[in-house]
Amino acid sequence: MIMETQKEWQVVFIICAVIFLIGGVFYCVFCDGQIQEWAKSKDPEEKRNKYEYDNEAITKF
Repeated sequence: MIMETQKEWQVVFIICAVIFLIGGVFYCVFCDGQIQEWAKSKDPEEKRNKYEYDNEAITKF
């Protein structure tokens, strides 16, 4: 029988916090704010109309 005590839940919380912290530190060390080539649009029409909407519900306001 498993007893779900406060001590056991503290261990689970600490493990989750460590995993989250390691992921956050990894991201901060290796993150980059540069737009990648695969994310850039090759269609010049798409660049021009980036903020234009065709949906009437959006343009009414």
